[in-house]
Amino acid sequence: MYAAGDVLDKKVGKLTPTAIFEPEYLTDLFSGVTDKSIDYPAVPSAVFTTPRIAQVSISVDEDETNSN
Repeated sequence: MYAAGDVLDKKVGKLTPTAIFEPEYLTDLFSGVTDKSIDYPAVPSAVFTTPRIAQVSISVDEDETNSN
């Protein structure tokens, strides 16, 4: 069974870019285009406040894991 989007408990934000990326990845996986595990791109997020705040990055945990 496969699921995509907000129903999954994952560290990647439940945002529109993630919801678009997951079905495209599954399509490639099922059609044989890829056999690699899912690797999320940087997911942008924004907070609508004054002043405006936005970010695109990886989490501290991902940075510590990838720096080894």
